Order: sequence, then C-alpha cells, then structure tokens
Amino acid sequence: MKKRNFLKGVALAALTAAAPVAALAMDTVKVAYMKIPPLVSIKYAIDSGIMEAHDLNIELTVVNGGPELMTALASGSADIGQTAAGIALLARSKGLPIAVFGTGDTERQPDYNHNWLIGTEEAGTTDLKSLEGKTIGVVAKNSPATLAFMSHMVAAGADPSTVEFVALPFPQLPSALEVGNVDAVHVGEPFHGMIMSSDKINAVELANGLIHSDEGTEYALGAWFAQDKWLAENEDIAKRFLAAMEQSYRELVEDRSKVNAILMAEFGMPEGAANATPLPLKAKSFTTTIDQYEPLLEQMVLTGMIEEGKLDLNDAVRAVDYK
Repeated sequence: MKKRNFLKGVALAALTAAAPVAALAMDTVKVAYMKIPPLVSIKYAIDSGIMEAHDLNIELTVVNGGPELMTALASGSADIGQTAAGIALLARSKGLPIAVFGTGDTERQPDYNHNWLIGTEEAGTTDLKSLEGKTIGVVAKNSPATLAFMSHMVAAGADPSTVEFVALPFPQLPSALEVGNVDAVHVGEPFHGMIMSSDKINAVELANGLIHSDEGTEYALGAWFAQDKWLAENEDIAKRFLAAMEQSYRELVEDRSKVNAILMAEFGMPEGAANATPLPLKAKSFTTTIDQYEPLLEQMVLTGMIEEGKLDLNDAVRAVDYK
C-alpha cells in the first residue's frame, strides 16, 4: 500500500515538473530588420523580455538594405520583415506575395517629419528645380529615398529623369555632400542635423517629407509585413508580435535613456547624436489601415515607380487586430 502511494506521488511529481516546461514553450519567429535607428524598438522588446512574455522567441537578422531584406523574406529565411512601407508596396507590385499587417510609423506635414532633401550653395542646388542634371546621394536606388526626390521634383515642375542617383550608406551621405561627390542627399536624423550644422558647406533644405503631400495628410513610413501564406497560418503570432512591439514603444517613450543606450551601443552614436535622433514613438497603435498607404501609392504611380493598376491595396494591406 505504501509502495503504491509512493509510485503515485512520483507520477504526480513528474507531471507537475513537466507543466512549467509546456507553459514555457514559445513560438520562434525569424525577423529581418534594416540597420536603421527604429531597430531600437525590437532590440528593446527582445532584450527586456517583452517578446518572451508574449511567448515569442525572436531570431533577429539585421540587414543593410531593402533588397537584402526582401530576399530573406522570399527565401523563407525570415518570417517577418520591417522596413520602409514603400519597399513593401514595390515588392508586392512586382509579384512578391507579401502583405503589410502592421504600420510602424507615419509621417504628417508639417508637424511630424522624418525625411529631408538637402542641397548646398556650393553645388548650386538651392531649390528643387536646380537639381536637374545633378548627382544625388541616396541610401539605395529605386527606393523610398529616390521616391522622395522624384515626388518633390515633379510637384515643383522639375524633371527627375535628368538626375543621376548614387547609392551610399546613410553614414557616408554627409561627408559625400561636404566633399562635393554628390550635389544633394536624402537623409533622416541624426544625419540631417549633422549636415545642417556643418562648417564645411552651406546646406540648404530643399524639401521635407518622404512624399509631396497636402498639409495634414498622414501616410505610412514603416511597415511590418510577411508572406501571404505565413500570415494566413500564423495570425495569432502576428497579433502577439504587434502587442509586444506596442508595449516596447510605450516603455521607451517613458524612458528616453533606454533609447539612447541602444543607439549608442548598436550604432556607435555619441550621446548628443543619440538624444537628437527621433524614433517612431508617437504611434498610439500599430493597427494598419489602407488609407495610410493611399498617398504613398499615388506618388509611386505618379513618379513611375509602380505601374498604374499593378497594385491592389486590398491585397497589399491586411490589418491584424491585436487589441
């Protein structure tokens, strides 16, 4: 009798010990992210344990550009990607079966801006019309950076087809402008501040905003996206992922020192530059809506980056309700 009770106790103890293991089982998600300052948000979500608290094990791969990110997504080496929303739309228009499921950031003129086009008095690029025939530095060709120049130039009556675009990493753009290797650049912070405070050139802001838009128009800048098949099979994971990212953003908003610490560690920024770098921390929700992408698509069609009729936003944008 005592033996039977002992065996029952052993069995019960084994079941009790196994329960926490099952509870700790997490879903592994492979995420590809460009090495740009908003990387802070997912780094914090991972390092602080927020992703783990949402039962997610994130395998993060940091890539240097949009094409590399899309290759990772198309090959299946990444489940989720994050980069400029325009890159996601462009890829979808070319037949890659990916869809946006969350909007990471938006831009609205004139009060919320992340993009600047900058020329110099020395290069004679002091307005958008003067860019014709010039060499312009962008982080990548056929990218949102080139869209920015084309959109603003078309609105100003200038011909963007006369421009030669040169691809350079963001950190190299200020020095390329200073030495005259390029006549204008597209940048965000902290590079905008570096250029405008340079004592080597007389910098001129030509335009701000990723696209030319009416005042008050809000449009998507950054997007979370995945292949159609992955989204269809993993909607619950996508919901938990966005919920974890929102929590990460809220905690970063409450403590700017956490943002600065990651910028200094990951990007080698001095504290002053880190503190001056804006991040998409104003987002109240990452739930995506089609109207956030309509102004972007309109300008991509207008500038010839996407052929008219090649993209249906109802296919390209699929909101995940994670609230």
